[in-house]
Amino acid sequence: GYTVYVQGEISTPSIREGDLLIVISGSGETTQLVSFTNKAKSEGAKVVLICSKSSSTIGDLADQTIQIGNDDSFAPTKGMPMGTMFELSTLIFLEAIVSHLIHEKGIPEEEMRYRHANME
Repeated sequence: GYTVYVQGEISTPSIREGDLLIVISGSGETTQLVSFTNKAKSEGAKVVLICSKSSSTIGDLADQTIQIGNDDSFAPTKGMPMGTMFELSTLIFLEAIVSHLIHEKGIPEEEMRYRHANME
């Protein structure tokens, strides 16, 4: 597996050269995420943006942008307010990435279970 941290958790170390920051922002303009991206870039880390608008402040800074949908594909939908369609689509995309990595790296389910949180 990979060593992964979540920004904002007390145990997350400083970002450094060689690290990867994955940013998820529908607009690519979320103020706090723009700040995180600027800091990551200034420390030499790589940035991947997952968004629905690749032409954005974070998109301009990112090393790689993955666009999921757009304004037309995520038009307002009854019962799915404020970006829910983008968020659900991103969840499915990330689950597919995890599945691919598990297969490519040959990681057994027992190892995943061992590394998974057990104080939930």
